[in-house]
Amino acid sequence: MRDKVLAGIFIFQALFNMFGMGFPGFIIGDSFIPRPFYGKLAWTGPYLVVVYFLLGIASIFYLTAPGKAGRGRALGYAYFTVGALGSLMGAGILGLGSGRPEWFIIAFLLTWTLSSILGFLVIRKVEGLELWLSALAVILLLISALFSTSVAQWALENHFSSEGFAR
Repeated sequence: MRDKVLAGIFIFQALFNMFGMGFPGFIIGDSFIPRPFYGKLAWTGPYLVVVYFLLGIASIFYLTAPGKAGRGRALGYAYFTVGALGSLMGAGILGLGSGRPEWFIIAFLLTWTLSSILGFLVIRKVEGLELWLSALAVILLLISALFSTSVAQWALENHFSSEGFAR
């Protein structure tokens, strides 16, 4: 039963990110770039988003492979920890760091935080995932990663064009 709940959490996060047009995943990756160095490190945003989603995909892969559940759990812990911390930091940046809080995006990020905490709690007892659920979760996470990476690239181009660095 826990394996289905865990796969459901991965699927929920992928669909939730697609429903949010890729912004939750982008904000999670973007929140790890220190603000004082953002101008110098902003180019890492799309890569951080890809690495974040690859953690989830690798976790699913190892949880599906026989005898590799320990490695899958470790990668899953990393995925859910980064998701929870990134969404909390993103909510803090958007809520406290701006003059006008974006409540809708903050609610999205807090929902992501809760699902990450739930995934973190559920994954410790999972010994494997069913192949069809794993395949569905991986496909949806790949599509979700594409959405977020596109948004990250768009935000990066927007940042540098508004700063006068483009062209």
